[in-house]
Amino acid sequence: MKLSKRVKTLLIIGLIIIGLYQGGKYALNRFIYKHLPELIAEKNDTPYNFTYEDIEYSPALRRLTVSGITVTPKDTITHKNTTYIKGHLDNIVIQGVAIKELFKTKNLKANKIKLNTLDIVVIQGDTVVEQPKEVNITNIIDINTIAVNNAHIVIKNRANHTRLNEVYNFNADITGVHFAQEVKEKGLPFSYEGYTMSCDSVYNKLNDWHKLTLGKVIINPTSLEVNQVSVEPFSKTVNSNNLEKNLLSVNIPKVSLTGTDWGYRDEKHFYLQIGKIETDSTAITIKNNKLKEDITVAEQQPKKGKKKNAKKSNTPIVKVVDTIPSLVPFDLQIGDIKINKLSLDALDTWKTEKMNISISKIVNKAGEQLEINKLLIDSPTITLTPNQVKKKPSNKTKLLMDRIKLDTLLVNKGAFAIHQRKGDKHTLNIADVNATILNIEINDKTSLNKIPFSYDKTKFTTGAIKYDTQKYYDITADNLSIDNKDLKLTNFVMKPKYSRKKTVSMFRYADDIFTLNAKEITLKDYKWDFDKAGVLLFKTELLNINQLDANIFRDKSPTFNMSIKPMFSKKLRDIPFGLQVNTVAIKNSKLVYEETDKNAVAPGKIMFHNFNATIKNVYSGYGQTKVPTTSIAVNARFMNAAPLRVDWTFNVLNRSDQFNIQGKITNFPANSMQPFLQPYIKASTQGSISLVTFNFSGNNRSATGTYGMKYEDLRVTIYKKDGEKKKKFLSAVGNMFIRKSTKDEVKTVNIKTVDRVQEKSFFNYLWLCIMQGLKQTVL
Repeated sequence: MKLSKRVKTLLIIGLIIIGLYQGGKYALNRFIYKHLPELIAEKNDTPYNFTYEDIEYSPALRRLTVSGITVTPKDTITHKNTTYIKGHLDNIVIQGVAIKELFKTKNLKANKIKLNTLDIVVIQGDTVVEQPKEVNITNIIDINTIAVNNAHIVIKNRANHTRLNEVYNFNADITGVHFAQEVKEKGLPFSYEGYTMSCDSVYNKLNDWHKLTLGKVIINPTSLEVNQVSVEPFSKTVNSNNLEKNLLSVNIPKVSLTGTDWGYRDEKHFYLQIGKIETDSTAITIKNNKLKEDITVAEQQPKKGKKKNAKKSNTPIVKVVDTIPSLVPFDLQIGDIKINKLSLDALDTWKTEKMNISISKIVNKAGEQLEINKLLIDSPTITLTPNQVKKKPSNKTKLLMDRIKLDTLLVNKGAFAIHQRKGDKHTLNIADVNATILNIEINDKTSLNKIPFSYDKTKFTTGAIKYDTQKYYDITADNLSIDNKDLKLTNFVMKPKYSRKKTVSMFRYADDIFTLNAKEITLKDYKWDFDKAGVLLFKTELLNINQLDANIFRDKSPTFNMSIKPMFSKKLRDIPFGLQVNTVAIKNSKLVYEETDKNAVAPGKIMFHNFNATIKNVYSGYGQTKVPTTSIAVNARFMNAAPLRVDWTFNVLNRSDQFNIQGKITNFPANSMQPFLQPYIKASTQGSISLVTFNFSGNNRSATGTYGMKYEDLRVTIYKKDGEKKKKFLSAVGNMFIRKSTKDEVKTVNIKTVDRVQEKSFFNYLWLCIMQGLKQTVL
């Protein structure tokens, strides 16, 4: 086809324009290629060299592309311990670059800069390379949008090239960048309108034992999302020389932060604000795989040269105080934290599964106070497996410089169990635990105490409680409730795990077997604390036990324990902690004592019905120089037949264990003693006892006092071994020696001195005094 003259002219003009454009482009690129290295060298007063393989500028698109960029330190040989950077970048694409401005003013201004396939290695030493004089970047670079694609960053230790940190496939898009506008509250020499950052995964060496890995990470100005958070040990075992080192494992499928903001106040004080933090299915495990046997040996082995019975040193123990710095050294504000389905295994000791934690309104003022509005622990199932070997208490005290306040702590529908380390059963189970504690505070004063925090009102309730004492008894209760300073336990039961016969067979020596049932046990206005030596101090105004049904059984067939049995005053005196109970009230109760031996037909029973007791001033001797007299007042129906009144007093601090006990029984039918005498003693009594009185005083060595009786027609019957058939002759002989009546008078005698059998209890001592009074009154 033949072209017209006009078309030919246009084609020629087009070719000329293209030729001029290409020629100009070539010349411009040659100019840039020649002079850009000079520009970089002139402006580069950093410790690094910048080189590139190729450069291309498109005048039509105003796009500058620099390819094959390499960054290397200028000097690393003479500074062997310095930190430096080296890296490679496939290309930098600068869109809308003002090429004339670049070479005229030697400043870079562009619409967008894109860094593609960046690979950076940071070699970390003990120091950082010396930095040049301050450069005002706002006068050099002005780029509206910055993008990074497919960056790989790794940080290594210079000494041995161990990997410390690594970020895979990092991508970023920062828009509205203006270097001419400094944002002081962000601490940045430029402003921005928004950004999005992400990476495929992150690796971090936390310490010599642990590594942190993160999956997909997405960041923008108001949120952060992290997937597959993991903290794992490098090795599954602990070096034998580092018993104190524990191994931590953390796995969190997803962590999200929303409503985030950060910056600086007054250009110095950093602040961070987060609307909400939420995690899901968090699993935390803390392990120490050192063999338990090795730990036991290490902790129990005595120091060389230390004698077994060496006296304790009088040198006072010096407490070492370690100062704990601020937990959060910057201003922090968080709206809500939700940790869902948390599972924790701490040293095979503390375990919990699928516990939910909600924390609301956290405000930290750096150097002043960390305040939390509410902490809710929902549905925790906690299991404690105690170690058999207890560590010695440390003489180190932690001094916290922060002030931490928690307005409300809530526990909802929890469960708690203590699990045996050997075997597969729980020794304690507590169901349906609910708690509210108000105004918890930790500060520089409380942190030095045994309990490092103070608190205000407390409310605590549980469902059923089951406690296996592991040897002889099971203990249960329907529920426990604490309301501030009052405690109530309902339907308390303590019963033997086995039959009486089996339990007795387990005893080395003859001992009591207890069966206890109480409708309600309460403490009124109780308080507890620790003194400066860390010893417990407990005080309560009232301990009330209502409707107690107590059975005490003793089989005297096993060998008698010949150890010295202390008096009750000594038992209280020797309690190794501070105890003060102003009043103990036992109401509407029943007490049965049963005793038997191999010759008894059946256990003999002594019974106290309608048992009511008031005990005043129950003190321990710990830290006391003077305490009021302990008094015990008992009213009951003896053998469910006659009223009994007993008054008993002693003083805990009296080291001779002086006491006085006096009592009175009225209108007692003598045959009411048959449940005790006939099956056990193989005897019975008949007659009417109008009055029995006694008043004994003594100490831990001997006692004396008065005993009185008024009775009529008193007779004794003695039985054969079966406890049924009478021994008529012996009964007749016995009755010949008994004074049958006091003839409407109260016969009172001063009993002969009774020596206490040190290997037997106080009640045996009292029985010996009564028996002495009976001998002097009846025979």
